[in-house]
Amino acid sequence: MEQDHLPAWSALVGAEAREFPSGDSSVLEIAGYTDQVSYDPGQRARLFVHTTAPSYDIEVLRDGLHPKPVWARASVPGIHQNTPENAYVAGCGRSDPVEIPIAED
Repeated sequence: MEQDHLPAWSALVGAEAREFPSGDSSVLEIAGYTDQVSYDPGQRARLFVHTTAPSYDIEVLRDGLHPKPVWARASVPGIHQNTPENAYVAGCGRSDPVEIPIAED
């Protein structure tokens, strides 16, 4: 029996309301992702963000027993970016990433 193929996150409760940007600029939204899931010392993380806000702040924490702030930027200009219907296959194609330096230590 053949099944319809849906993005994995479609099965999450409430995902139907958050899967794609609403297209309504009066609704406050923000979503982002990085270009990798982990980084080596000295690399740069690239954070791709969609938001309807005029600007937003970023704070990066080193996770652990005692999370430690390691980088921050305030008032990053917000960019509305479309999400293609097939993003789960082809990616979002977002532009203008925020580059976050990864310390050598």
